[in-house]
Amino acid sequence: MMRVLVTRFSMAFLMSQVDAISRIAPAQARTLLESCARRRPAKERHHPFDVLRRTQFHAEAVDRMAPQNPWQAVHLYRLLLLCTTGEQLGQREVLDVLEAAGRTPSPALLQALLDGCRRGRAQDTVHAVVVQQYFRQHLPARPHDGDHGPDRRGPRD
Repeated sequence: MMRVLVTRFSMAFLMSQVDAISRIAPAQARTLLESCARRRPAKERHHPFDVLRRTQFHAEAVDRMAPQNPWQAVHLYRLLLLCTTGEQLGQREVLDVLEAAGRTPSPALLQALLDGCRRGRAQDTVHAVVVQQYFRQHLPARPHDGDHGPDRRGPRD
């Protein structure tokens, strides 16, 4: 029955259902996502991004489907990437995913991106986001002009 449902509905609709179903039945949402990843129609690849932008690339749904399990979360993000971008991610696909994921993408999503992206600019882009998030989380805020606090040289947002 799952196979029939996945072939009859658009990928955008199915992606919205993964989010909705994960709220009440995370295991069934995982099954639906796995079925969607096997489908992967090329003509629809970018339509699901509208849904994924509204849900920050299903960050909360992945948290519900893989509670306290970062490697399972990476696997789920890989499935989402297969549903939306295909197997090999180039620079354009990486930028689309990062835009859909919002300001602070999940570390599991970043790992899935690194696993699936080609070397070069795409990989460099993901590495830059990883470094930026690290500094955002681990360095104290830089004092504003006029503050007389210690001089903390480092990247600015």
